[in-house]
Amino acid sequence: MALRSARMAGRQRILKGQLQTLSISIHATGGAGQQPSAATFSLIRPAGTSVIAAGATTYAAGLIQYALAAASTTGETVGPDWLIEWLLTMGDGEVLIVRRSAALVLRSIYPSIADADLSAYYPELAKLIPYGQNGTWEPQITEGWNIVNSRLFEARIEENLILSSEQLRSVHLAETMAIIADMLDGGDGRSKWEGRRARWEARAIVAWSRLTVDLDTNEDGIPQGSEDGIARFDPSGSPVDGPAGGARDF
Repeated sequence: MALRSARMAGRQRILKGQLQTLSISIHATGGAGQQPSAATFSLIRPAGTSVIAAGATTYAAGLIQYALAAASTTGETVGPDWLIEWLLTMGDGEVLIVRRSAALVLRSIYPSIADADLSAYYPELAKLIPYGQNGTWEPQITEGWNIVNSRLFEARIEENLILSSEQLRSVHLAETMAIIADMLDGGDGRSKWEGRRARWEARAIVAWSRLTVDLDTNEDGIPQGSEDGIARFDPSGSPVDGPAGGARDF
């Protein structure tokens, strides 16, 4: 059977009480998304009981999808430690059970950069977009965002508590520019993008080391409430939880 991968990045954020489509894609090595012959979706609470058990899925544009109704989560308690499970039967008979960590949240975080932010540093980037990307660096912006989300997840920070996505702008911009510069570096030691790649990789390290975000610990949506705190990135990678209203290193 073919070696398959399930594309995921960080923890899945599920917005409480809102209609949303959750998805996953399955790929054979080097190949496009594969359509299973059968697929179900389950959403499991931290206590181990199911909100959705073996729900029917759809398939479109390379994605296995489940439409989660708003009513399914309206009465649930927000928090981390939820679990998504996809049960997939592939065309060759292989059965995959793919699990992903999730959090039920009141709000999410979103990227705060776009093509215009990249061109502000290097105007020529608009002419260097690879063929097939429809005139945008969106795939690289998305991958940079995936790196940010993965690092937050690895550091055990509840990213849904971050009050402003803008506070992640510097790390997202640096990670994205490092990806693009690496793509454009010819590897012959003469490209100007080789030096730019090294500089953006260094900027990413600095941006993470300086990162501080405001946390809405009590999830009341009010900045600097009595139970809120901040989180700082610890370059050693060791997360240390602090009391409400204090600082948390991550």
